[in-house]
Amino acid sequence: MNYNDIVYYNGKSSASHKAELSLLKDGISINYIENNHLLSCKWYAEHIHKPEMSTGNILTLRYGEQFPYPSIEIKDKELAKKILQNYNLDTKSKKYSLFLENGIKGIALGAIIFVSIFLLFYKIILPNLAEAAAAAVPISYEEKIGKSFKNSLIADQEVDSVKSKALTDFYNTLNFKSPYNLDFTVVKSPIQNAYATPGGNIVIYSKIIEEMECPEELAALIGHELTHVNERHSTKAIFRSLANYMALSILLNDANGITAVLIDNANTISQLTFSRELEQEADEKALEYMYENNINPNGMVSLMEQLDKLSNGTEIPEFLSTHPVTKNRISFSKNYINTKNTATNYHTPNWHGSWETLKKPSKYDITLEEKIIKIFEWPKKKNDSL
Repeated sequence: MNYNDIVYYNGKSSASHKAELSLLKDGISINYIENNHLLSCKWYAEHIHKPEMSTGNILTLRYGEQFPYPSIEIKDKELAKKILQNYNLDTKSKKYSLFLENGIKGIALGAIIFVSIFLLFYKIILPNLAEAAAAAVPISYEEKIGKSFKNSLIADQEVDSVKSKALTDFYNTLNFKSPYNLDFTVVKSPIQNAYATPGGNIVIYSKIIEEMECPEELAALIGHELTHVNERHSTKAIFRSLANYMALSILLNDANGITAVLIDNANTISQLTFSRELEQEADEKALEYMYENNINPNGMVSLMEQLDKLSNGTEIPEFLSTHPVTKNRISFSKNYINTKNTATNYHTPNWHGSWETLKKPSKYDITLEEKIIKIFEWPKKKNDSL
């Protein structure tokens, strides 16, 4: 017997296909149209999953032992009832009878319980599992992933090899500790930005260094980004994104969504915005690094005040969009410094040669610089409005 109004999903994508069914003694025969071709398959009764829930409006059945499962949706009530009876598939749906027998209120209650359980899993359990998985990743593998991300991010940018070496030399005078084989890169750009990819890759744009007033500011910036590396902040963010993609893909029965997560993170990691707690942790750890090496911690305050001033003008540092500088963070750094009992004579590492090299003005692409200036100045033009 043939039936219309059947929707078939092949389990490989979220695309739906019109289908017809034939009920057989040992299973169901399915004919469906895909890309203008008539295809068919057979579901044997012993491999048809018993439905988790049937409301009487749409019966959804899944098939097979390998995820993602193909599925069919049946809107015809009589057909749905007959399939459940013929293949003994309705036993599990009895546990939902309490909700269904109470009409709209029962269904609403069931929906609330389902959503609550899903949010608990999605917002609390899943992130914790993802962070635990990130913590278990070997450093060598994390470094390999991070290098690929960095190469992808700077592929169309001009790297200043001389300043990159000077930045590495500058870092070596700091004696900041890290279990990673750190890799420092200076990118020639009039944009003020800095970020760290997983595995110890720290990228700093030349302009943000050129705007600094003292080397202690650079030490503070490196300490901040180093904390993101050492605490695996970006790695954990990637794992959380992957876990979220997987949860949503499973819920929507679309496995193709999982494969997009690494590409998405590779493209957005330089613009990754961390939570207020993670930013404060990075600030605090950077200050600790500076204290441990007797470097003037006021460099952190000076760095953020300088960036905060720029954010009130027409030139908005890219760094602020990913590491938002707020009055609270500046106050936190000042209070942290005030609570420490330290000598006023701080040690100055032998960084002058590398610092002077890093401070030399870079020659930027004039066309690019003009474009950036226009972006930030266009609201000032006559007859223009935000």
